[in-house]
Amino acid sequence: MNSLRDEIENLKAERRMILSVLSKLLPSVVAHHTPDPSGIDYDWGWVVYMQLPTGKQVSFHVGDSARAAWFSHLIVANISPWDGHNDDTKWERVVEYIRRDDNEN
Repeated sequence: MNSLRDEIENLKAERRMILSVLSKLLPSVVAHHTPDPSGIDYDWGWVVYMQLPTGKQVSFHVGDSARAAWFSHLIVANISPWDGHNDDTKWERVVEYIRRDDNEN
């Protein structure tokens, strides 16, 4: 039986793989993440930015090791292309894309 920690690590690994696949299918770049002002190291040193077919941006934080292992195919943006969205907006954009009529232009 796996421990809770093992289950969490498995979920993180699955998330990284799904994001890596998506970053190969959608226009995507990676950029350095501005460090947390509190000084806490969350190992989220990078942000993967993806443009959905709707033209709207979503982004996901990834750690240094994940960037090297799963996102080395992405161009590193010199300036963060972040459009100011937050987590709620990101997920609203994802749901909007999922529910859209594929016959729309």
